[in-house]
Amino acid sequence: DQQWLKVTTEGRGYYPVYKDYVFRSRIRYEQIMKTTDRDIPRTEKFQMGGSRNMRGFNFEDIGPLERLKNEQTDELALFNVGGQVSLLGQFEIEHPLIREAGLKWVLFYDVGNVYRDELDPDNLVLRQNYGFGFRWFSPIGVLRFEFGYPINVDESREEEGQQFHFDIGQLF
Repeated sequence: DQQWLKVTTEGRGYYPVYKDYVFRSRIRYEQIMKTTDRDIPRTEKFQMGGSRNMRGFNFEDIGPLERLKNEQTDELALFNVGGQVSLLGQFEIEHPLIREAGLKWVLFYDVGNVYRDELDPDNLVLRQNYGFGFRWFSPIGVLRFEFGYPINVDESREEEGQQFHFDIGQLF
């Protein structure tokens, strides 16, 4: 049924910096390629934004946009149609806040983008954000509370400023 090929390459690093400070890094490249003339469904393409990748942006803020007509209101609106190439880098400093309670604080910087068809090294545009957060290593799993701030908001894309994200589970 599925007639495309999806490739993901990811590298992660965890480095003790000083005492209990830990530097964490994650680099990921993903690409989806057609193997027939059938279109790749939008649900299989890449988008970014939200608590799992670009934390300074809303869910699916990053990716190729098209103006499409809303069939219910007949108005044109920007819509993320997804891309075939995704590039992401995430960098964090983490440190215990209250060790006995399993509470840590984190500072982060994310960089990445989603490209429609292919990655063009001569025209590489990377979106960026930074922020901070708190992580509670609770009995039900890691609870993440993070505040992200985009760098250079693109108002033509109808992006907003700061974002708060809550998520359950380790990021990387």
